[in-house]
Amino acid sequence: MGSLELKYEMNFCQCIEKLPDLSNAICIIPSISIGNIGQLAIDIIIDKFKPLLLGRLFNSCVLPFIGPSQLSNISFTSAIDVFYLDPLDDHNVEVPVLIVQIRSAIATGFKHEFTNYMFDWLQSLNIKKTILLTGIDATEKLDTEFRSQSSVYYSETISGSFPHLDNIPSKLEMPFILPKDFEFERIDKLPNADEINHLMLIAFDPSTEEAKVANELLSDPSFLPDISYVVLRKKDKKVIACVIYSLLEVKPPESKTSFSGIALAPLAVHPEYQRQGIG
Repeated sequence: MGSLELKYEMNFCQCIEKLPDLSNAICIIPSISIGNIGQLAIDIIIDKFKPLLLGRLFNSCVLPFIGPSQLSNISFTSAIDVFYLDPLDDHNVEVPVLIVQIRSAIATGFKHEFTNYMFDWLQSLNIKKTILLTGIDATEKLDTEFRSQSSVYYSETISGSFPHLDNIPSKLEMPFILPKDFEFERIDKLPNADEINHLMLIAFDPSTEEAKVANELLSDPSFLPDISYVVLRKKDKKVIACVIYSLLEVKPPESKTSFSGIALAPLAVHPEYQRQGIG
């Protein structure tokens, strides 16, 4: 009986006649991680900027997928869609941006192969920089990691530790639609920050650290009040949800270099208002 040879190369199917020059582009790509945080962030970017669909990636390491599109000019989405933001199209970006959305899971046992093929494909495009969006869960950490030095550090100053993040938006244009009885408000506009701590205690198990972390972040220099919001109940201005953003620096284990980014955490919704499109 003959053997079957499987090939996992990355195949790119173009949706436009000619690809733009991507040699100076920045690529934003999500990892397949807990909570689908990376994919949700990419969806927000796609919904906000309506980027051009360059094409679709096909790879045997990825489970097949097809579904409806969130954009009116695209008939469907696939497992891996590739979009493009052109700085000449008034997208408020200074360099070309390649956006990769991964909507399907990687086949069991093929994560390493998929990662290698994705890196090879990006290198073939001469991408200048790649930004990986991911999410982590503290329950995944080992006991040895809890006892060792943390690999995540909050910045002491914004301008000193994060020079390339100086242009944090002064106002967040919310691309979300809330139920009619609720409204957004910036966290730093609240008259009493204790409402945040109270929400954390109700939304999470009191034995967890979320309430403590939220309280510390609100007074930490890394806290980003301009893009951290609460959801208020209109009739009495009660806080029923919040999302806190902060600057962080990540140093991978056994690495001499680190990179900086923005953390989305904690995010909390009052139990009475969960599963209503607020979170």
